[in-house]
Amino acid sequence: MKSIVAFLPCIFLVATTLHTIAADEEPNATPSRIVDSHHHFLDLMDNGFSSWLGGLFGPFQYFPEQYTADVVDPLADTQTALSGSVHVEVLPDAPFGGVEETTWVQSLVDDGRAPYVKAIVGSCDLGDAENVAECLSQIDSASPLMRGIRWILDYVGPFDGNSATHVNAARKDIDYLRGGEGGTVTPEFEEGFAMLSQYDFSFDAQLAPEQLPAMAELASRYPEVPVCLNHVGKPRLVLGPYSNATEPDEFVLTEWKEGMKLMAAQPHVYVKLGMLGYMVPDWILDPKREAVVKDLVIETIEMFGAKRCMFELNWYLGASISDNDGLGTVGPSPVELVGYMSDWLADYSQEDREWIFAKTAESFYKFEDEKNNIIEDDENIDRDDANEDGGSSDAFSYYCHGSG
Repeated sequence: MKSIVAFLPCIFLVATTLHTIAADEEPNATPSRIVDSHHHFLDLMDNGFSSWLGGLFGPFQYFPEQYTADVVDPLADTQTALSGSVHVEVLPDAPFGGVEETTWVQSLVDDGRAPYVKAIVGSCDLGDAENVAECLSQIDSASPLMRGIRWILDYVGPFDGNSATHVNAARKDIDYLRGGEGGTVTPEFEEGFAMLSQYDFSFDAQLAPEQLPAMAELASRYPEVPVCLNHVGKPRLVLGPYSNATEPDEFVLTEWKEGMKLMAAQPHVYVKLGMLGYMVPDWILDPKREAVVKDLVIETIEMFGAKRCMFELNWYLGASISDNDGLGTVGPSPVELVGYMSDWLADYSQEDREWIFAKTAESFYKFEDEKNNIIEDDENIDRDDANEDGGSSDAFSYYCHGSG
């Protein structure tokens, strides 16, 4: 009896400590703040630099005021602050439309219409040997918020609107990552990719899963160029084309997993968690389909670690196009998506959730604080050590297949 009494204070202390940790972390609580690491503004009616895209899809527009009404204000009503965002290019004209688009987005920030935008990812055709150097130089000067480049690469064959090939491929009909000699990266694209380090630019990699090994090979040769995979690596229709399916297509899943493991092995490669309906359209309508999406998100986090994963809304035009890019009929609102992600991350620590919801994006895209200082990792983690953590918008989306 004496031995039990002697241990009672220790038992009480342990129980109290565990209760305090649980109370502080509240794993199912929505985050107090998020960063949207991927969203778009566009004006296909009046922006001359969007003539190519506007000619395809018509006069679509989405402005900062709409984003505030759709995203910022509803989140604030649930006590979640949008503490920053990353604007990502929307297929401006080549070769220098990306410079004009970046200038336009910066003007929206300067005019106070988009105060939440803390970083810009611009457009530049890295495979355009004749113009890439001048494009990068001009875009670097176009905005103090310029942080990286995206040139959409999804290619599995000639564009027809019914495959994973992106409409951007219609400009040249080439697979930059596998169109070179022996199925390797084209020398022109690799030369442009290598130039990114001259400006301290990162690369936003949007591609099809079958291209992941080629992207991993390229990234391995340029560790000085940080890479961020868009949209969980873009596995497409993981459950197949049928809306009532609940079992994954093993070929699609295996191809994605093998490619993602190769990317995760590169410590300077990060990934965005969003556009989930491209994997499983209409997943919010069926708990079994939601479970598949959750499993893929968690598997991605386990491969990359929380400090290399960042939450994205991919928001523009509306919920369905932002979530599934025309492959489904519905999508979650920003508030709902934050809620889903919060529930899925319930078993992760408070610190891990903070990285996923905000800090990874702030670090990767070098957000500046109020004193114009670059926000650094709390632990000053080097990228080499980062792997330790383990009209009708439907018409627009039909052709874009992942413009987000």
